[in-house]
Amino acid sequence: MEQLTFETLSKRYGNFYVPRFTVTVGGEELTEATGVVSGLTVDSKVGTAAEFTFTLTPHYDHEHNAFQQFEQRDGLLWDTGRFEALDFDSLRVGTPVTVHVGYGDAQTPLVNGQIASVKPSFPESGTPTITVRGYDSLRTLADRQTTDVNLKETSVADVVSELATKRGFDAVTVEPSPAVNELRPKIQRTAEQDDFEFLTELADDIGYELHVSCTERGDVLSFRPVDSEGDQPMVALRYGESLRSFAVEENGTGQPETVEVHGFDAKNRTEVKASARNEDDTVAGQTEGSRVLCRPVRTKGEADTAVRAEAARLKHAQRRGSGTALGLPELCAGTTILVAGVAPYNGAYYVESVTHSIDTSGYTTRFRFGAGDGANERAERANRGRRQMGVTVGLVTDNEDPEGLGRVRVTTTCLGDDVSHWAPIAVPMAGAERGTYFLPEPDEEVLVAFQDGDVEFPFVVGSLWNLEEKPPASNDDGKNDVRLVRSRSGHELRFDDGDDGAVEITSAGGNRIRLSDESGSETVTIADASGENTIEIATSDGAVSIGGAAKVALSAPMLELAADGNIDVQAGGVLTLKGSLVNINS
Repeated sequence: MEQLTFETLSKRYGNFYVPRFTVTVGGEELTEATGVVSGLTVDSKVGTAAEFTFTLTPHYDHEHNAFQQFEQRDGLLWDTGRFEALDFDSLRVGTPVTVHVGYGDAQTPLVNGQIASVKPSFPESGTPTITVRGYDSLRTLADRQTTDVNLKETSVADVVSELATKRGFDAVTVEPSPAVNELRPKIQRTAEQDDFEFLTELADDIGYELHVSCTERGDVLSFRPVDSEGDQPMVALRYGESLRSFAVEENGTGQPETVEVHGFDAKNRTEVKASARNEDDTVAGQTEGSRVLCRPVRTKGEADTAVRAEAARLKHAQRRGSGTALGLPELCAGTTILVAGVAPYNGAYYVESVTHSIDTSGYTTRFRFGAGDGANERAERANRGRRQMGVTVGLVTDNEDPEGLGRVRVTTTCLGDDVSHWAPIAVPMAGAERGTYFLPEPDEEVLVAFQDGDVEFPFVVGSLWNLEEKPPASNDDGKNDVRLVRSRSGHELRFDDGDDGAVEITSAGGNRIRLSDESGSETVTIADASGENTIEIATSDGAVSIGGAAKVALSAPMLELAADGNIDVQAGGVLTLKGSLVNINS
């Protein structure tokens, strides 16, 4: 990676004499004719929008109680002799702003953005001022808008590129990895997410981060892994030279030697596992154990990316601190600096946040590295992500699972108009060609949970009744005696735990089998819908009766009738006994 040394930057900026900055508002540079621009500050932090502030002091004449008008001619300031009211037209919320900083005529673009607030101040005594605050283009993604992009049969890389292009970024770079390049059937998005939340949570889920670089050709949105070196040069700082101050805190307590991510590939019934070594073994207190993360990863590529991100976060937590350097526009959040002259703490540090300040004392750059606020915010977002903790109510949209796994797709309030991935159904028993099989119908209400709260991994944990789709039985007497299963067409299996308990299977047409435990009248009954064709076994007296409304026929290769007592054969009409040979023995 290219290094920007003190010597290199000294040549570029003329030995850092005469710090200067240029502020352009709405395409027009703020010059001395407009007023004095002072107190310029640009704050940037990984994963959030850069913020800029400056103060404009117009030329106010107390004698005329108005603003004196000047013009810029041939590099000189000319008094027009006019006194007018303050013109706010160029300082409106939403107006584009570009800030360049540097030394002398050598200036570098630091931020492109828009004005977010304008705060004029008219003091009792002294000169009126206008304080302007704004943010870079990353903030525009957080405007509560949801850009329509393709989320089906696509990759994270394609989604990021399409969304950033539609939102007007001049260029987009996505660092490749299996997690961002592999094709997914669908990428889920919750209804309440604006574009910024969606992209940052996509990044956090796979250990990536968003970064905006301000260049002469415009804003470049980068989507890259945490700790990525990117394509920006590394600024080299030496204490006593370009590095004015440096403070570092070392903390290795409880740091594991390795990090592991465990997931499960439900389709192939295999464990998904990846591990990474904690690279920084120079810090005391590191343990020999492993930190195991259980998170919903589906592929080895996702697991590798997740474990690499966690290892990077642990590395951040081991050394953190801050420093102050000469004003260097090349030093920005999301870059790596190379520190020297502070042995034994020389080395590379990943910068989390940077503040550029130009005031009457000069131009300085303050920075923070390690697991500071930015890392904590990313960790919090990674834990929250597109998270929907607990359960939510959904409606089934499709139950024709193309893989025949008994899954359904649902819509929920958290997904808005979108539909979920195919959701497995939690059932009492499941196995190879066995189990309980009850698929909910389209438009039926179900209870949905998400694995670890991740909307990419839905599960249906049960079905729900509502005012339009009521239960097939009631508990009006409060005894709760009846349990039953009733199908869509009306087939029913009923368990009655009342005093006259029974189990009954009834078809939609009314044919039934009843097992009655009524005391003294225990029976097993098979009957058709008419009730005239029956078979009944009476447990109390051991009687078995068969009744037919028209005919009862017994047919078999051999048939035997035997009784320990009498046999009574009667006919209301002709009694016919027929056989090739009839034996009657007494």
